Amino acid sequence: MLTVPRILWRTLLLFVILHLAAIAGIFWTAAPAMTTGNPRDVTLTPTLLGLVGGGILLLLLRGQSYTAPLPIVFAAIAEGLFLGGIATYFEGRMPGIVLQVAFAALSTVVAFLPLAATMRVRRLRRSARTLLFMAGGYLVLVLHNLTLMEMGFIPEHTAWGQGSPAVLAIPVGLILALLVIPSIAYALARAIEHTDTKVGSQTSAHHAWRVGLSIMALILWHFIETPRMLWRSCARTRRPLAG
Repeated sequence: MLTVPRILWRTLLLFVILHLAAIAGIFWTAAPAMTTGNPRDVTLTPTLLGLVGGGILLLLLRGQSYTAPLPIVFAAIAEGLFLGGIATYFEGRMPGIVLQVAFAALSTVVAFLPLAATMRVRRLRRSARTLLFMAGGYLVLVLHNLTLMEMGFIPEHTAWGQGSPAVLAIPVGLILALLVIPSIAYALARAIEHTDTKVGSQTSAHHAWRVGLSIMALILWHFIETPRMLWRSCARTRRPLAG
């Protein structure tokens, strides 16, 4: 039988796997730079491996009514490699932006999992749940950046997005992270509603893995969409005015 705790435990397991794979992707991507000392000397192998492997797995999983856990675990590993690899790659070219967006996405999910496990939180209105997930996401984002400050081998400008351009003395990377968290919090507040609906309809317990994977996909979507929208906005501002 499908239950909310079962879904959240599966989601937590997939999130831990994704996080570990992202760390592996970071170190794999940055390995050449650690050797040469040039932050631009990185490899795209984990990014491409995660993109191709994850894309193939998601296509295979799409449309299946029953999903075995092993392909979903491999899909989470592929997503983690992709996220870790692409964040490290762009961090060398746009310091302080992409990494902060990644922290924002991960921080919101970290806050969401224990909060959503509480029946009292799930019974709140969507707006109240969203605000709660937002507050938790901001708290975990602060902890992420404080941890970065304590890592001596990480450049000082990495924490708080300090390596990015600033608007009113606030780094753009940090601004984007603060904007991404409400979007993900709202998406997660909606996701938990759909989860309760599935539980109420007595859906098979095997769907817990599928629901967990869909929550992990929220991270990927926001992580890719936010820098893409930023790039398009910058392109529009650089375009000369007609006439």
